[in-house]
Amino acid sequence: QATVPIDVPSTQTFEQNLELRIWLRLLACSNLVMARLRRRLHAECGLTLPVFDILAQINWRPLGPTMGELSKRLMVSKGSVTDLVERLEKRGLVMRTINRHDGRVQHVFLTAKGQKLLARVIPVHDACIGQMLSGIDRNQLADLYAALGEIKRSVRALNADAIEPIGFGKGAAA
Repeated sequence: QATVPIDVPSTQTFEQNLELRIWLRLLACSNLVMARLRRRLHAECGLTLPVFDILAQINWRPLGPTMGELSKRLMVSKGSVTDLVERLEKRGLVMRTINRHDGRVQHVFLTAKGQKLLARVIPVHDACIGQMLSGIDRNQLADLYAALGEIKRSVRALNADAIEPIGFGKGAAA
């Protein structure tokens, strides 16, 4: 049974809807960029975006992040990181080492094979991002970068004051 949309006239002006419009535009841009990046990495390198993301984060300084650090950096659950790291370890792309001070902590490193793959994929990734932003003036990009930084700071400040909902611990990632 189809529903009939309700025609609710908007009494708000463009300026009153600006925050919502910005939010929707950010989502649309993110979805478009991620979709293009996924297709390009898969087509040219046979790699998924989550695999690229974790390899790049493992390669980021400081080297040898823990599983928990990867979870925070990637903003995914520790279980997701563990699953992906195990699969990459089986493929010979990463290796885990036990922390000598705390046996419960594992550090993750790229193997030579993982480094070689990442060295081949990073230029494809960077070229794809560059291509998507190439039609925008450099000054506009700098302004956008600054504005997005302000949004990030604002949201982080709000999140710092937020009370966590019941059932979500400090380790839970959204």
